[in-house]
Formats: sequence, C-alpha cells, structure tokens
Amino acid sequence: MKGISKHQFTLFVLTLLTQVSCSSRRGNTEEADFKIISSTLKYSFGGVAGSGSARIFELELKPTHKMKFVADSVFMDSMAEMPNITLNGKPIKYGDTIELKKKSILKYMIVFRTESTIGGGDAQMVLPGSPYGVLSGLKPGEMGCRYGGGRNSSLIVRKWQQLEPELGE
Repeated sequence: MKGISKHQFTLFVLTLLTQVSCSSRRGNTEEADFKIISSTLKYSFGGVAGSGSARIFELELKPTHKMKFVADSVFMDSMAEMPNITLNGKPIKYGDTIELKKKSILKYMIVFRTESTIGGGDAQMVLPGSPYGVLSGLKPGEMGCRYGGGRNSSLIVRKWQQLEPELGE
C-alpha cells in the first residue's frame, strides 16, 4: 500500500463500514423488514445471594415482505447475546438462511445476564454476564436485532410491555 499508512487505511475502512451500517438501517416504515407484533420484558432474580439477575425479552415479528433471513446477534446497553429464535414454532439455527413469507411468525427470546459472584473465601467464583457488544447508532435503552438478507440490516426495538418480575426462592 503506497501512499497511505495502515492506520489511515484502517480508519477509512471503519468509516466506510459505519456509513454502510447506518445507511442500511432505514427509518421508513415502508422499508421496514418486520412488523413488531409484541415485545415484552421480564426481570428475573435468582433469589440466592450472588445469583445475579437477568432481563428476558421476547419479540414476536412478522415479515413485511418475502425475504431470505439470516439471524445474528441482539444488542442492548453495550451487551450482545445470541437469541433463541423460532419460525412458526420451530427452532432455527444461528447462521442458517431461512426463507420467510409474509405470513411467517418469528419469535425471539433474548436473555441479558448480569455478572455475579458466588461463594466466599477461597471458593469464590465469578459467573460472567452477557458479553460486551455494540451496534452502531443504538441509543441507551434501545435493543437492536441484527440480521441479514433483508432490505435493512437491523431492527431497533424502543418499547416493550413490562411483565411481573420472576423471583427465585
């Protein structure tokens, strides 16, 4: 690479990828790949000291057009998780290309976990929470579902119905 440094090239590529990512996530409802049928949030608390907590999200989505769909990660508050997804009640594998029809129903279940410390003294152990991850353009408190195969590259969820918390015993 004559003329530019590796650092300049890296910045150029990152800038280009950011622009492509932001432009592929259109805000027009006519361009949306999915209609959100329902979105819920439930907090789960272990009930035992140090057991941690989790936020459990469930989404029900209906495609707005026929498309080939490839599932990817879900992001929220600098955390990333792999969702459990079903298509018309049947589980789909991460990375599989699935043909969606307008009457298809996708259901996502996503669990974001907090880090927790259990035990004490020499037997203390840290259970990791959800791994770090960021989706560009996502604001605090929003959840972004990244996917492939549609007109857009992600779906941003801003509202959900909050269910009663689940308390462990």
